[in-house]
Amino acid sequence: MSSRNQYLTPEERERAGVIYRTLCGMRDALHAGDAHAAIEANARKALQQAELLPDYAVLRRRRT
Repeated sequence: MSSRNQYLTPEERERAGVIYRTLCGMRDALHAGDAHAAIEANARKALQQAELLPDYAVLRRRRT
């Protein structure tokens, strides 16, 4: 946990946890073979539902 989290309210901390859960969900969906477009759309939706405004939520290849 970052020391910067001390500046967040309890509600903001809970919303911030959505980022980690969303990233884990993206990883799991990728390993399950889900389509990239669906994974990205679901991630954006999850973040927006938590009142987070992501610039992007995309999958990229590690090597490229």
